[in-house]
Amino acid sequence: MHTPAMRPGTIETVIYLIVAVNHADRKTEYIDVEARGTQRIYVENRMASPYKPLHKGDFAIVGGMPSRKPHTLLLRIFSTETSYGYEPLDGWPTNEKTTGK
Repeated sequence: MHTPAMRPGTIETVIYLIVAVNHADRKTEYIDVEARGTQRIYVENRMASPYKPLHKGDFAIVGGMPSRKPHTLLLRIFSTETSYGYEPLDGWPTNEKTTGK
């Protein structure tokens, strides 16, 4: 059985997040999060909140297993602030192409 996202010609919206986890005793760890379906809607609603629930120091848990297929994401940052009012990670270049996994 095919889900709507699996049918040929269907477009699926996916949110890719890179979450920075600061450890007191180790280096900062960067975790890739891929949100689809109801998880994507949850993340979008959290990001659109005026209280900035995903801002530095806070986190959201997106359920599910990490993707087993490798994805390469071409990220272009043209602004120091996202459309939801969040600033990119400290030290990220603006107006440049950044490739990540």
